[in-house]
Amino acid sequence: MMGGGSPPRARVLTPLAPVAVLVRGFGVNEATTLPTNVQTHFAKHGEWGVSCVSMPGLTALEIVAQAPWIRQRWFRWGTVAAVLAAGWGAVTDRPPHALIMLPGQPADETFVTLLTLLSQVETNPHYEERRGR
Repeated sequence: MMGGGSPPRARVLTPLAPVAVLVRGFGVNEATTLPTNVQTHFAKHGEWGVSCVSMPGLTALEIVAQAPWIRQRWFRWGTVAAVLAAGWGAVTDRPPHALIMLPGQPADETFVTLLTLLSQVETNPHYEERRGR
């Protein structure tokens, strides 16, 4: 191999169990940043996905407590079962990072559906200690 480096590792997408919980930090501008995040993911990986966090066996609040990188003031959560019922997928690529896999390029209705699959906005109880990190 030229350059002496190792070849990039292939991403392995592992389906999550239907009982798994998915958590997504939710910022003030989520309505505008979510489509941008999905486009950025597609540009990098060639697949339509929404980043979130999942830790098997934990509740949404337990995940938020154990994921210091969730620094947003709010979060939403849902189950893999709800995502699967919508005809989408839910996988992990590098635990605890997970993805809600969309079936194709999302339209505005896709984001509306996504938000119906997730909880109402909840306050991150760790926001004050994490903000500014």
